[in-house]
Amino acid sequence: FNVREGFERGDDTLPERLFTESSTAGPSKGHVVGREAFERMLDEYYDVAGWDMKTGKPLEKKLKALGIDV
Repeated sequence: FNVREGFERGDDTLPERLFTESSTAGPSKGHVVGREAFERMLDEYYDVAGWDMKTGKPLEKKLKALGIDV
């Protein structure tokens, strides 16, 4: 669905404020999400999921494994 609707890696992110404003409560109080750390984590997730790291789209190999015609 997401690929069909044009969803790409640039859309797979967090709200900007989580990168720039520190949390005010809870275990994350005083912390922001590091953009570089987030991008590394996203690379790792895409690798495990079988998705292209640049586009965020499933690789042909993954689609075939799921029985989805390409």
